[in-house]
Amino acid sequence: MTYLKLSSYNIAGPIPIELSQIGNLDTLDLSNNKNSGLIPSSLVIACTFILSHSKYCYS
Repeated sequence: MTYLKLSSYNIAGPIPIELSQIGNLDTLDLSNNKNSGLIPSSLVIACTFILSHSKYCYS
């Protein structure tokens, strides 16, 4: 899987670190969710994010 679209699902809480275990993930679309949380550093290194209208931060 290279593109995972999870937009507009009202996802809450932090992004699960387990998503970094998805092989060959290049793009993670978490746009239009109404939450805030931390982006795991292992995911920041692994893929590109689409986060428009979401409230995430990197730690």
